[in-house]
Amino acid sequence: MSTDERKSRAALVLEPMFGDECISLHELMPVWIIDSLQNRAAVEKIRKSGVFDESEVTTFQTREGESLVMACERIVQSLDDHYNERSQTPGYSELAVIGVSLGEVSLRPFWELDFDEFLRTATGFIAKKAGQ
Repeated sequence: MSTDERKSRAALVLEPMFGDECISLHELMPVWIIDSLQNRAAVEKIRKSGVFDESEVTTFQTREGESLVMACERIVQSLDDHYNERSQTPGYSELAVIGVSLGEVSLRPFWELDFDEFLRTATGFIAKKAGQ
C-alpha cells in the first residue's frame, strides 16, 4: 500500500474490546481508538514493535457521562484536524467508524467536515468526503 493510499483513510474505533484487531487495522490506516484495558495493550504492542509509525495510533477517553455516540460526534472534529488537507497532503477522504452504527450518530458533525456519503458496515460505518 502506498503512503498516499494509507493517508487517504483513517479509523475511529469506539469499541472498548477491539484489542489486537487494532494492530492489523493500523497497518492500513491511522487509528484513533478509545482507551480501554484491551485497546491499551494493543496500542502498546504497536508502539513497542517499531514496525509501524506509532504517531499514527492515538488513544482517547470518554468524558464523564459521555456515551460512545457522543464521543464519536466529539472526536471526529479533532481527528479531522490531524488528517485533513490542511494538515497533510493529500488529506484523508474516508473515515471508518467502528463501534457505533450509522443510525445512532448525528450526521451533522460529519456534514460540517464535508462527508457526504455514508456506508453501513457490520461494525459501524464508513464516511466519505465530498468529491473524493
